Amino acid sequence: MEDTLANDNDTDSKDLMKAFAEKLAIKLNQLHTIFKNATWKKILQNEQDKSQLNGIFNYINEEVKDFQVRLALKVDQNVYNLHQLFDQLQINSWPHSNKAIYNYNLEGVQTLSRGPCQPGTRVSILKHTYEWAQASTSPPIFWLTGHAGSGKSTIAYSVAQHFDKNEEVFNTLQATFFCSRQFEETKLQKYIIPTLAYQLAHHSQSYAKSIIKSDSVHKQLSDQMEDLLVGPWQKSVESHSPDLPPYLIVIDALDEIEGKAGAKFLERLLLTIESGHLQGLKFLVTSRPDPELAKLYNSFAPDTICHLQDVSQEQADRDIMTYLHNALPVFQNKLELKELGMKANGLFIYASTVVRYISLGRTLGEQYELMGQLLDPPEIMISSEFSDMPKALAPVYALYHQILSGAFDVPKNLISARLRILHNILSAEEHISTSVAAGLCNIINVKDMEERADDLVKKLHAVLYIKEDRENHLKYV
Repeated sequence: MEDTLANDNDTDSKDLMKAFAEKLAIKLNQLHTIFKNATWKKILQNEQDKSQLNGIFNYINEEVKDFQVRLALKVDQNVYNLHQLFDQLQINSWPHSNKAIYNYNLEGVQTLSRGPCQPGTRVSILKHTYEWAQASTSPPIFWLTGHAGSGKSTIAYSVAQHFDKNEEVFNTLQATFFCSRQFEETKLQKYIIPTLAYQLAHHSQSYAKSIIKSDSVHKQLSDQMEDLLVGPWQKSVESHSPDLPPYLIVIDALDEIEGKAGAKFLERLLLTIESGHLQGLKFLVTSRPDPELAKLYNSFAPDTICHLQDVSQEQADRDIMTYLHNALPVFQNKLELKELGMKANGLFIYASTVVRYISLGRTLGEQYELMGQLLDPPEIMISSEFSDMPKALAPVYALYHQILSGAFDVPKNLISARLRILHNILSAEEHISTSVAAGLCNIINVKDMEERADDLVKKLHAVLYIKEDRENHLKYV
């Protein structure tokens, strides 16, 4: 341990020891003051002094325990001297996905799913999840499930961030994989375990030293699970300090994996966990209530499944209103905001899309006008057009319909050109600029078509991922 901490670059561990020593010095000075003013016998006879003395010793005891755990984490997470090992194992060249890491900067693309919960929202759910992750006796896997737009990814992000960045808790986050159909490497099952193993190796010295050079990164799920996760983890546990808390892995939106591969991954993970091969690891998994995934419900303890659709309407509405108040401060304490919250009907995707839509307004007047359009839609939007939609998602479908209708509110003879522009944006395998989308329309007056494309994109901003650069690259939500 001394050799590890002697590294000049290990400033975190030195800061940890310095802070611990400073806390002890304060308490020792308090003890010195008490003993200076009275004898042991008098102190023990004085209830006030006795209580103060017990408080000091209890504080020191808790700080010692906290220091031991944090030091054990620092020792295991110190991978400074392992770069040569990484080169030998070719870990950095594994086919892993950086885009699947929870806080990876997606090259400037703004998404609705990569960010934490707003302060004051999802309080009870987050508290329950935090307690599960920290308890050494709780089940090793927790499943968060809910319909599209219910806020699963923001909760998963908050949990990952909490155990990665929060200095008030042990930083036990080891790996994340946020699945998404947006990118090839985040929608294929074959990338999940190599990406988790890649992060584990960069976070845990004992795991990195246990993993062996393997070509299993290119093999089937069962081989990946055994050679990249189970085998190395079991070896690493042998050298773990008994003070180490459980490590956390977060896997978000498994239903976004192509085909039935997400369900197959979860089934294999459950079998591996039940066999006791991954002791010391905890997994937070989120997904929609996909039928294939739902078949696995019985494998979970009742207190380790959270159905977001079962959250009380009152609590969901409160969270939505808190989010809207923070995101649209200009409408705080306005009746319009309350009405908008009611329209959201507990769906965060509705609320976040509305925020993006209203934010299109550059002035206060424009924002009020856009708010008015949402609260008082055209007659066509009040019809029974969405009667065959799932009731919970009807507001979202209606909102998207209204946004699309606004974008195509032009004379009939101009609609086809806008449809061609949108078709080019949606069909492109890679993100393209508005100028490229316009150029693909094979129109002589390209400049005019570019202006139409820019106008269309502006009106669809709420439902488009937009890369904020000079090329204005686009991708549909």
